[in-house]
Amino acid sequence: MLFAITRTVSFAATAASVSVALFSSGAVGAQAPQACPFSQDALKAAFGVNFDAGKAQPAMGTGCTYKAVSAPFTVGVYINVSLPEAQRKMFLAAGTKHELVPVPGDTDNAVWVRHRGDVPAFAQVAYVRRGFDVRLQVTGSGFEPDEKVRAAKIERLNQQLLKLSRVP
Repeated sequence: MLFAITRTVSFAATAASVSVALFSSGAVGAQAPQACPFSQDALKAAFGVNFDAGKAQPAMGTGCTYKAVSAPFTVGVYINVSLPEAQRKMFLAAGTKHELVPVPGDTDNAVWVRHRGDVPAFAQVAYVRRGFDVRLQVTGSGFEPDEKVRAAKIERLNQQLLKLSRVP
């Protein structure tokens, strides 16, 4: 049975409200994660470029985007209360269109999300931690027409996403 409990948390630093929807009774006591959990220095250490400050993306759950200053891409982090496994896979993989590839030896059972079908490929890592589904992704890096070059670029970006500290 799913519960639809909504709690609004005010973040004074960003002067924004982030609505966190809680979907399971086990997550009711969970503390809502920080909207923008990564520092600009942490992102620079992982990607080698400077980033603007994070911009909260209020939606279902907690989200934040960080725009690279000298490179054409954005890093996004999206955190939602964890759904039961079958629903999580459906949510992350949009049914059977995408492939979830386990990251070998990852303590949070992280997966690389390989996009298929009508979704252009982009770097995305997902994991469950402390009762939250976490998606890290890189978008806006430009389309690479050569499939092998594109796959290598996405693999490199996925490895960089895995360098970020785990949240929450």
